[in-house]
Amino acid sequence: MKIMSAIAFLLIVVCSSANAITISLSSSQSLINVGDSVTVDIFAELDDQESNLALFDFFVEFDSGIFNLSPLDYSNFGSALGGPFDSIQDIGALGSNNIFESTFLDITTLSSLQFGQSFRLFSFELTSLAPTVSSKIFLSESLFGGFLDFDGNLLLSQITGTVSYTHLRAHETLRYL
Repeated sequence: MKIMSAIAFLLIVVCSSANAITISLSSSQSLINVGDSVTVDIFAELDDQESNLALFDFFVEFDSGIFNLSPLDYSNFGSALGGPFDSIQDIGALGSNNIFESTFLDITTLSSLQFGQSFRLFSFELTSLAPTVSSKIFLSESLFGGFLDFDGNLLLSQITGTVSYTHLRAHETLRYL
């Protein structure tokens, strides 16, 4: 019993001392016509000034029968982990919607890019393919990554919701009753 109590105590201490990151999705609009495109931005915010983000690896999930992902390139990445010469950036390494970046920057420079603000990790554009009442876009962490700090510690991530859309047929208008 003492061993179980000691393990539970250690888990509480380890989990409570871990740094955290909040990931949010932001969209340019929520009502789109079939054939229209929408931009989705993925932002991160660190829980305290001692935290930093040095690597992220996640999947963008959506119904491919409803959306088409526009071609991605390195201009889709934000600058909080440096630019294309300051980091390794990869799109589609583990699947068609896998997004990865790992920085080469030192911890001082990295912290200065991320301190006290929400920062953009990535942006992408989706085109609506079919009318539907509602569809969602969400993120899931990769088994090989997630969100890591400069020392390689896993950041406890909280992904704040999904982005929902209402799709209309081409040239259809909404009527309010």
